[in-house]
Amino acid sequence: MYTCITLNFKHMKKKSVLCVFLLLVIFHSCEKSNVNSSNSEVTIDSSIINALNSTAVIGDKMENPYRIDNMIAAFRSLPEETKSGISEDQIVPTHKYVQFEPSSYDDLKSLNTTIESHLYLTPLDYSVSDGWIEVDSRPEFSTNGFQHRWAVLPIDEDLSSTTCPYTILYYVFDPGSDVLSKSGIANKSEFLRDLEDVSNQLLGYDPIPSVKSTSVVPSGYVTYRDTCYHSYIGCRGMSVWANRLTKESYGHCDDSGYFECNKSFQYSWTYHVYFSRTDFEMREDDSTHEPALQFSNRHNALNLQFKNCDVSNTSALDKIFYCEILRAACTMFYYNTDGLSRPPKKSDLSDRMYIQAMRGEDPENGWYGAFYSYPNMPRPYLRVYRDNGSGQRRNSAEVYSTTIHELAHSAHWLLNNKDLSTTDTKVKETWARGVQAYLTNKLYSAYWSPQYFGNYTGLVEDLIESGYSISEIEASLSHSYTWADWEQNLYDMFPHNPSRENLSHLFEIW
Repeated sequence: MYTCITLNFKHMKKKSVLCVFLLLVIFHSCEKSNVNSSNSEVTIDSSIINALNSTAVIGDKMENPYRIDNMIAAFRSLPEETKSGISEDQIVPTHKYVQFEPSSYDDLKSLNTTIESHLYLTPLDYSVSDGWIEVDSRPEFSTNGFQHRWAVLPIDEDLSSTTCPYTILYYVFDPGSDVLSKSGIANKSEFLRDLEDVSNQLLGYDPIPSVKSTSVVPSGYVTYRDTCYHSYIGCRGMSVWANRLTKESYGHCDDSGYFECNKSFQYSWTYHVYFSRTDFEMREDDSTHEPALQFSNRHNALNLQFKNCDVSNTSALDKIFYCEILRAACTMFYYNTDGLSRPPKKSDLSDRMYIQAMRGEDPENGWYGAFYSYPNMPRPYLRVYRDNGSGQRRNSAEVYSTTIHELAHSAHWLLNNKDLSTTDTKVKETWARGVQAYLTNKLYSAYWSPQYFGNYTGLVEDLIESGYSISEIEASLSHSYTWADWEQNLYDMFPHNPSRENLSHLFEIW
């Protein structure tokens, strides 16, 4: 245990299955087609809609035909003429299937900072039904409330740098692996396909038919019902992965919600839908659980809508809440913000920023959000509350704006060398309110307007109206620990601004 000072920067209350084990070998084609294009009519799969109200249930463990001993058994069953002079010694592990078992924040941090491969939230060799992934669906797959993760890693990937406990479950032979060139059989596509077929047959699996004669790029739309527009808008920035064992493909939703993965498949795949990205991790309430969905054994577009047809449906509102936070976070981290500094990225922190999506109200203070930092803290985190202080669900613009506000604090923290402990609250909150107003009004100008009181002033907006750009105002913020510092820095740094002589008046009225 240690003692530290907590700095809470509050966004104050306003006054007013995997059903099969991804068994298919990769056969490349020079032709690719999309299962959906951005100009095609969007159709919603009813089974996916139903899954939105379901929990992904982890079922029985399944045999993996790519497990090295199963592939060797399949090789021994092949006719000699099919082997074409290939020896059993050439059937060697290409990957290792690993289960990571974090039981503390330190374990999770080590895992996030040392493993670059994609980590799955459900085991790849168990049947898993479609729906939301829950940490407590199988207690043996979590430790102290921390979800286990699974990955198929290249055989030569070094795990010595991670302090997170892990188990190498077994070794895998992937006939589609690039490392097969070392053994001289990478170009033996007919042999590799026969080997895969026999391994499946020996385990009693029926062949999975090819989707088409050409390979297919997973794609589709992810949208949510915006409670201000009362229509569907794209879940911009959402990460969608498609995978089949070691082959992974991913894409990110654009402004309309359309995504297109970066690799093609010739056989069925599983979609994984995440509200986290490389640089930030969304978590449910104060837990370490990431909200995520998966849809197994797919060969068509994922056209996913998050609805709130019934405002009393708390579960539906939770999902839209995640979408609202995600869209705002991606704006701050990845999209055009007219030169504003980004929040701390993984490269700045060595770990991801944690965004706690609080599915309710702040019971103590009625805050809408909070940014938490300690002096010399390597990684701050933030909370965004779904409800206001009266227990009412806040609208999409309000949730979006709160997320912007708290992430503006985090960018300010990084700008000030990861320490805001000596910066006046009025400076911190005025800047965050200004960024909040500037970016929120780009999307919700007809539905949201900032309110000013106490340390939450409208100085930034007045400075913009006086001819200063948002990036110039931010530049003057560096080393501005007091209200007077900020005024002086702005005056000194931009001598040619025609409103320079009115600065004192603007700072005085606020």
